[in-house]
Amino acid sequence: MIALTLVVGLSYPALASRVPEVEQDRVMVQLRNGTWEGRDVSGDSPLAMRMLAEEADVIAVEPIRVYRQFDHPNPPSDPAYSSQWHLHRNQAARSWKFGDGGGVVVAVADSGVSPVSDLACHSYVAPYDFRTNQSVVPPDSNGHGTFVTAVIAECTNNGLAAAGTAPGTSIMPLGIIYSDGSSNNEKLYQALEWARTQGADIVNLSLGFPCNGPYSVCKDPVVDSAISALAAKGVVIVAASGNDGGNYLSYPANHPNVIAVGASGYDGAVASYSTKGPGLHLVAPTGDDNDPAGRTGVLQQGTGGSGIASGTSFSAPQVSGAFAILLSAGAPGVGLAISALLQSSQDISPSGYDLSTGYGDLRIRDAVAWGGIGISPPIKDAAFHGVGDFTGDGRTDAITYDGRFGRWWVLTSSGSSFAPDEWTRFSTTSGWSSRLIGDFSGDGRDDLANFHPSNGTWWVSRSTGTSFSTSQWADFSTASGWGPQLVGDFNGDGREDIAQYHSSNGTWWISRSTGTGFITSLWADFSTASGWTERMVGDFNGDGKDDIAQYHPSNGTWWISRSTGTSFATSRWADFSTASGWQARMVGDFNGDGKDDIAQYHPSNGTWWISRSTGTSFATSLWADFSTASGWGPQLAGDFNGDGKDDIANYHSSNGTWWISRSTGTSFATSLWADYSTSKGWTAQLVGDFNGDGKDDIANHHSVGSWAVSISTGSKFTTPTWFD
Repeated sequence: MIALTLVVGLSYPALASRVPEVEQDRVMVQLRNGTWEGRDVSGDSPLAMRMLAEEADVIAVEPIRVYRQFDHPNPPSDPAYSSQWHLHRNQAARSWKFGDGGGVVVAVADSGVSPVSDLACHSYVAPYDFRTNQSVVPPDSNGHGTFVTAVIAECTNNGLAAAGTAPGTSIMPLGIIYSDGSSNNEKLYQALEWARTQGADIVNLSLGFPCNGPYSVCKDPVVDSAISALAAKGVVIVAASGNDGGNYLSYPANHPNVIAVGASGYDGAVASYSTKGPGLHLVAPTGDDNDPAGRTGVLQQGTGGSGIASGTSFSAPQVSGAFAILLSAGAPGVGLAISALLQSSQDISPSGYDLSTGYGDLRIRDAVAWGGIGISPPIKDAAFHGVGDFTGDGRTDAITYDGRFGRWWVLTSSGSSFAPDEWTRFSTTSGWSSRLIGDFSGDGRDDLANFHPSNGTWWVSRSTGTSFSTSQWADFSTASGWGPQLVGDFNGDGREDIAQYHSSNGTWWISRSTGTGFITSLWADFSTASGWTERMVGDFNGDGKDDIAQYHPSNGTWWISRSTGTSFATSRWADFSTASGWQARMVGDFNGDGKDDIAQYHPSNGTWWISRSTGTSFATSLWADFSTASGWGPQLAGDFNGDGKDDIANYHSSNGTWWISRSTGTSFATSLWADYSTSKGWTAQLVGDFNGDGKDDIANHHSVGSWAVSISTGSKFTTPTWFD
């Protein structure tokens, strides 16, 4: 007998005890080619396990874990209930004119499928019964698989019974669940491998085992390997979250490469039985026993005719059907289809992403409408927008971060449009306090540096040109109290570094890049630790090493910490007669002499003052006097006419106009460059050379999720939509 201690939850339905459940006298072994197979064992299990592990062709041994289907413990039955309210709620019928799943193959690893009348429109794709090892349509052992299949693809517009979520979908039925509602990882592994090799686009898993911890402590290496192979091929895996109402998703729903689906009730709230936890993506309308209106489940045709059932087993196939609709409607890629479903879901209390409902309740038509099948990455309400040349082709790209699932998306510039693609996904989605862009490896491509204050670590996502490779570059002994954290090449070696200021003692610490990590040391100790309101990076003496400018409003002074290559030498460079009231301050080479200067705007009278660097101090003079003093924002520095001197772009939200203050070298000449029809709703306006012509442009992100780029002609902006 095998005696193993596993960190997993008990298989459903014996939920209360949560004792690990494994089969006896058989194990899964991983062979040296990476595949898994089942083998019988007998006698003393620790000895048998050791003997197996020592066999020449074996590299790992795992127990046979039990998986169970996730129908509700007390499924309601109401033959008179004839309204499929869930299809109205999830908007499936409103989406069929765009795509009904045609041409998309959904593998259903379940109890099989019976030859019921309202599934007769389907000729099944590559069916297999792993219980009997036969290439046949697997007969349904308990009715569960037929109902799941009907939720996805019950025949529609044929005058019979009910409708399916995506009735044009092709189904690949894979029989792995026995009559008692159980299966195991051997059968599930075989089914997932079959789905991968036989061309499935989506895999539906309305099964699993409950967990009493997150994925890191509750997983199955056997099934993990098959899921990873499917994900690498671009197959969508959808799994039910579980029905114990607990706080940790069941496995495999908790796997990072699986879309985890919970259940909502007719009242729009999360169902009482729906399992919650980290990694939950969304919920789908499936019913709840507590519903006062009696909508306790979804209506589909099963083995006994039309009936009603509830449970996350019947939430997951709605989402599988939604993916089939999106892919058949022309969604350009799985990653973007995922984002469309998540971002278009209907928020459920509590507000925003939460562990009970994920992004919210499934809304298929809203996902289809996300850019008119120009499926967007999750940038509508992203946590961060930035720009950089991540491909190294001389054109500036855009980048956005979806903090709820830790995904970074790069919108690569073609010179006339943005092409979005997911470049990386973080295992830790929240808590990042700094996100900085720079060429930290010195290879000509911009990278990402991310700081996590919980442990004071810097993680750099290095660009490969098509994706990010993320690793830890620094571990600080002091995790908190840093601010600001700034990017610059402080030792002039062609690799960007990070400067970090600690206000507790007024010290600057530089994390110098080696190309593969950071070396952190003290570069400056200020006598005045607090009160500084501006700290900006620039090469103020023109020696090829970045410095830091710091402004103190108590007396209107600018202090420059000049880099020596190994430390900062700090001295006062300017003393303003007007210490307070400045609205905008930015760094740029405004006279084109190779030394950075500082531009400062005062809204009391609409004036721009430039502090020009002499190499050892600032000389400050008036460069522009606006007739309209207030209402400007943002105000951005860039070389918009490509003459080697930085200019300033001023946006006025009252009428959506961009005014460019072009530098003559000694003053600004201001004129209108663009008049937008939409003056409001912009959530990010960023400078970059997006078409690579040597003149800076402005990328404008709108709250609806679109990007419009104001391309400089040298004398005005033309503003086409680059991504919608």
